[in-house]
Amino acid sequence: MKSKKLLSFVLVFIMLIAATTGAVMVLADTNGNGEPQNGAQVEDPNLYEDEADDSDAEDVADLQAYYVSVTGMVVSVMSVTPAADAEEMWHAQTITIEVAEDSVANLNITAGTVFPFDSIEDIEEGDTVTAYVPANAPMAMIYPPQYTVNVLVAGVPENVNYHIDRFVAWGNENYPLLAYGGGFAFAIDEDTVVVTADGNEFNFEYGNLENRRLIVIYGPSTRSIPEFATATKVIVLFEDAVPLDNGAEDVVIDATGWPIVVNGEEIEAPAAFMADDGVSIMVPVRVIAEALGFEVTWIAEDRAVEFAGMSGVAEVWARIALDSTEALQTYARRAEVTIVLPTAPVLVGGHTFVPMTAFFQDVLEMANAFAFEGRLEIQSEGERMA
Repeated sequence: MKSKKLLSFVLVFIMLIAATTGAVMVLADTNGNGEPQNGAQVEDPNLYEDEADDSDAEDVADLQAYYVSVTGMVVSVMSVTPAADAEEMWHAQTITIEVAEDSVANLNITAGTVFPFDSIEDIEEGDTVTAYVPANAPMAMIYPPQYTVNVLVAGVPENVNYHIDRFVAWGNENYPLLAYGGGFAFAIDEDTVVVTADGNEFNFEYGNLENRRLIVIYGPSTRSIPEFATATKVIVLFEDAVPLDNGAEDVVIDATGWPIVVNGEEIEAPAAFMADDGVSIMVPVRVIAEALGFEVTWIAEDRAVEFAGMSGVAEVWARIALDSTEALQTYARRAEVTIVLPTAPVLVGGHTFVPMTAFFQDVLEMANAFAFEGRLEIQSEGERMA
């Protein structure tokens, strides 16, 4: 009995000391995606001051991880169909993995699958791989399960960690980007390499990393919740194919980063991206409107933009405001009307973006604003596309 009392006293004493010194920490032994950490974690006390409080979490509490993952040992790597050239062969790879005893899954590799470490050519039978697919992606009810893979991770170097998710800005200045799934936040510095999925340097003039799908590669991290790290490399993934915002539900595209063509001439412009509604193509409004001959005025006190120009022989005036779906319009000197946009204009990287088709066709009364064969077309005249 005395020994039990003594043990209880010692445990209470240790807990009191730990609480007093701030040494109670939650150990994190995964990278946030359910994979073991490979790198040593740091224990810099200054980093723990950045742990999230309730106010930081309020804006992201309802978000869910964008990806789910499946891990297994490679059983086979094969080509699904004969191919005439290397590119076609690349489009037709399937990796079969054993995810549990007597249970397998097929990983379908496409031209859009991203390999942050080992490439498809490096993967052999017996390797362990982890496939990432969107959490809301539809799945055929067949056996074995079939996954169309967005990201395939294999051959992670020693002392290297990674986290894959869509990231949102939150209230932490030192580690400003938090994973939708929570549990991990990161920062970049002057040594961080930021590239797109095709290996090209990411141009911050065309936007930032907020609300994008990212592969974050890093070394040491804190043992806090969320886990904090400074990225050594960030891979910005291209957005998934989505329907156009003109009601053509049977047309599916991926227009992210496509060149913008105004009346037949490609213009220099920040890159387009997909709105949170998953439908609207967001484009930089000023550079396009000016290329169409409109006078564009920024009203700072109202966080609004006004446009004045011509649609054919008719005068058009319009006004939009950031974060408001209501656009005001006067066409051919008629009474002012309100046009509701499918998503509100937003400010990204110092540029105002608007839903392309809804704004340029419905508000500025241009003939066409559509995506076609790898480009975004805005036309002031011509027959309107169906």
